[in-house]
Amino acid sequence: MNSLLSLFHAAPARPLVADPDGRRFRRVRWLTFLSMSLSYALFYVCRLSFNVAKPALVGQNLLSPTQLGMIGSALFFTYAVGKLVNGFLADHANVRRFMMLGLLISAVVNACMGLTTNAIILTLAWGLNGWAQSMGVGPCVVSLSRWYADKERGTFYGFWSIAHSLGEALTYIAVAAVIVTWGWQYGYFLATAMGVLGMLLIYLFMADSPQSAGFAEVDGGREEVLLKTVGKWGAQLALLKNPALWLLALASCLMYIGRYAVISWGVFFLENAKGYNTLSASALISITGVFGIVGTGLSGLVSDRFFDGRRHGLAILFGLMNSASLGMFLFLPPLLAGCAGHDVVRPFHGRVAVFSRRLDGRGHCRQKRSRCSAGHDRHCQLRRGSGGRDSHRGVDRTRHHPGPGRQQAVRLPYPVAVLAGRFADFGIDDRAVFRASSPP
Repeated sequence: MNSLLSLFHAAPARPLVADPDGRRFRRVRWLTFLSMSLSYALFYVCRLSFNVAKPALVGQNLLSPTQLGMIGSALFFTYAVGKLVNGFLADHANVRRFMMLGLLISAVVNACMGLTTNAIILTLAWGLNGWAQSMGVGPCVVSLSRWYADKERGTFYGFWSIAHSLGEALTYIAVAAVIVTWGWQYGYFLATAMGVLGMLLIYLFMADSPQSAGFAEVDGGREEVLLKTVGKWGAQLALLKNPALWLLALASCLMYIGRYAVISWGVFFLENAKGYNTLSASALISITGVFGIVGTGLSGLVSDRFFDGRRHGLAILFGLMNSASLGMFLFLPPLLAGCAGHDVVRPFHGRVAVFSRRLDGRGHCRQKRSRCSAGHDRHCQLRRGSGGRDSHRGVDRTRHHPGPGRQQAVRLPYPVAVLAGRFADFGIDDRAVFRASSPP
């Protein structure tokens, strides 16, 4: 056991290498930074694969939304505890091997997720994945503190934070495309392959610390004095007594509620409440990742250059922007969803029909109608009595006897909840298009 644990001890210092102009140091540091950032982006692929698979799992009646929520929450609980524990351990560990172990566990869990639909097994497995995911962020932050001085750490922390958004965008584009093409199981298998790729990047290009690569310690004067006084464990415990640390943790917690609400349930919400399909919903959510790359990349640079390292004002501004965007996401009508197609009405269990398109007060789809449009045909069905005739088509299209492939207009003698628009009730005299072989 001791020999196994010794594998994760911080790498020992090597004799100093000749590097008069600092070129070799900058090269090793850049390789470490890039491999660390790209591998952490692949951590996110292994974390978010379940979010993209949710609609397929519900659509095929394999899991219920309640079970999905239970499985997803298991990751967050273990991830929260793991970040605290593994963050402490990362200060004492070989961060290179620590990250590789986390990615290995996460990749194996994703492979297992594609092999079963048992809710209990999936909950336990995804909880284990949460602990493995917590083994990524701590080593990255420790590595940044080892390789970069205070005056430039904010800039490179911002650049490293691009990995969050890059991983999200990669998940909602690549994994979604694989699920749509081959099925939800292969989305998990792609995440597994991405995790293995991240391990290779860390193994080939990442160094544990400057000392382990033969360079002098970066900005170590103040840290050496603190460590000689109270030791590394003592310094960590002293930080826990700082109220500013807990205030920052609370602010981060509140920000992450909104963030993970979008990346965990955004695809599912857009499909079921706004009428998007899996690919278009995933593409829309991936936009947050793409713009996040710009925002996170510039945030550290802006705070270092223009705010002299004082980051609280910029954080408040970003928080207000985040709140505004969440409100728009929830309450604005769908922009990409039209009125044509079979998504106009979706039957739900019970006595409720859910409309995924905006309807007007009479139950008609809001769309400019022409004599050759689907909206015109539905309008004719709703307005026409029995035995009517489409003179411009030369065929009978009655309300009670729709032709092949047509949608029947039926009376709904009970309230109908209208989503993706204003909520309204349809009484006994109102009519709405309902895709069904027989009236409900």
